[in-house]
Order: sequence, then C-alpha cells, then structure tokens
Amino acid sequence: MFTEKLTEALSVADVLNTGTITNTNANSAGLDMSKFHRAMWLIQAGSLGAAGTLDGRLQSCANSNFASGVNNIANSNLTQITTATTPGNNAVATVEVRADQVAAGDRYVRLQLTGGGNAITAGAIGLGAEGNHKPDSAQDVSNTYLSQRVVVS
Repeated sequence: MFTEKLTEALSVADVLNTGTITNTNANSAGLDMSKFHRAMWLIQAGSLGAAGTLDGRLQSCANSNFASGVNNIANSNLTQITTATTPGNNAVATVEVRADQVAAGDRYVRLQLTGGGNAITAGAIGLGAEGNHKPDSAQDVSNTYLSQRVVVS
C-alpha cells in the first residue's frame, strides 16, 4: 500500500541485544513466521578484536522457546566475518528468509551468531515484513527492546 509508512510496513519483531560473544553461540529471541511472509535480520559486528570471527545462521523450530527440534535453515549461513574481510570491524550483514523456506511444521525463526577467536561485540534486529495483518508494526517486540518510532511529518 503506497501510503503506508515504513514504520507500519516493517515490524521490529526480533532482537539479539548487542553484547560480547566469546567462543560461544548467541541466539535472538525468535519471531513468529505465521505472522509474516518475509523476515530479515540486520546484523552488526562491532569490535572483532585482533583475531575474532563471526558466523551466523537462521534456525527454525515448532516451539517458541527453541528447547528441542531446532533446524538450521538451508542456505542461511553468513560468510564468516573477520578483521581480514572488508570492512571487518563495524561490518553490517543481512540474512533474509521467506515463510515457505522454513522447515515444514516449524513456525518460529531465530538468528544464531557464533563468535570465535576472542571476545567480539555484535548484535542484530529482526524485521518482519509482508504481514498477514496490517499494520506489521502491531507485531513489534515489547517496549523492553523497542523504545520509540519517530516519523518525520
């Protein structure tokens, strides 16, 4: 819809708070793909340190808590980000998925980032788009994460 604002057309539906990842996995909260036709995660690799690496992938599950039955989504792996890759520190990456690419029977999708080499700083947000119910922003994460949406008028 042409008159729809981007703040209405995109839902801030998932978050992986910026923090230190040291030789371990960090998972986003996850978003409900039954509410969207598409989702995209914006990842920022802040400081990678001297030898840090950042890998990532999308995972799906039938359960919102991802306690069991977690599936890696094919072709969703990031190419490893290192200080040797351009731009290295402060790199931004995206990964996108359609609802029909999620494993049969799975409803929830999360981003998993893996830091290696040394402590790295990274974070991400997941955006839901082409929602089943408009505006998409009605599906935003709680105000624990999203503090405001400002639109210039």
